[in-house]
Amino acid sequence: MKREKALIDVAYSFLLNNHDRDSNIILAIDEPEASLHISACYGQFEKLIGLSKNNHQIIVSTHWYGYLPIVINGSATSIIKNDKNETSVKFFNLYNYRETITQSRKKVKGPLPVDYNIKSYNDLVQSILFSLIQDEPYNWIVCEGLSEKIYFEEVFKDEIINNKLRLLPLGSYKEVKKIIQQLIISS
Repeated sequence: MKREKALIDVAYSFLLNNHDRDSNIILAIDEPEASLHISACYGQFEKLIGLSKNNHQIIVSTHWYGYLPIVINGSATSIIKNDKNETSVKFFNLYNYRETITQSRKKVKGPLPVDYNIKSYNDLVQSILFSLIQDEPYNWIVCEGLSEKIYFEEVFKDEIINNKLRLLPLGSYKEVKKIIQQLIISS
């Protein structure tokens, strides 16, 4: 709907021009991607990410996982109710969430809890592909692990800021190979 887009545009303009840095602003938005084409969703989340960089706290409830690979820093929370109506809450650091999932898979025999499957490879590949066809596309380095990401952040710090470069550590060379193959098949 255009209402969600307009709401974020107004909040973005107001908070971006708010020079009262003594106030603590927390912006909570329910499903900012609702009724938007996936190409418009990136713009919505980019504005929210921009606000967070200006020391505003942003809380978003969403069912769209496309934002995960484009967020450089932040956390996600998975809230799940089981069949006994008990609620569990899990927190994910988005800095290296795919690597964390890969490492957790190695420790667990059998199916993983649902919270570790927060982002399937299919969803991840779709998010990356759609991010590449934006008017201002993202650029990607898919790497093995956190140490490579930290190194690349230093080497490519200007590109991260100026060219929307995203670094995605996957946890192993096998995972890098797997996602590259999926990207090739999907493109």
